[in-house]
Amino acid sequence: MQLKPGTPGSNRLSAYLARSFPEQLEAAIHERYAVVRNPSGLAMNDEELASHAENCDYLFVSATEKVTRRVFEKLAGSLKAVATLSVGFNHVDLEAAREH
Repeated sequence: MQLKPGTPGSNRLSAYLARSFPEQLEAAIHERYAVVRNPSGLAMNDEELASHAENCDYLFVSATEKVTRRVFEKLAGSLKAVATLSVGFNHVDLEAAREH
């Protein structure tokens, strides 16, 4: 039986890519993690982001995705870190990140 990356019993850490990133970066991510991708490639609201990234260990976003308290609350228990590939981080709720 094959498990979705990030679910209990899977043996590989998983990363959710909310956007397409440079080829070299994506290749490096694929080497380390089981990758789950944004199915549409379009910007998502926080509810969609949290839903699609469920059970993932790492979240890769850009400035177009708002990583809000709702995202941290929904992903609590599985999410270990958020990587933002952007200039600045004002789209990430740092207070919520510290709490979770």
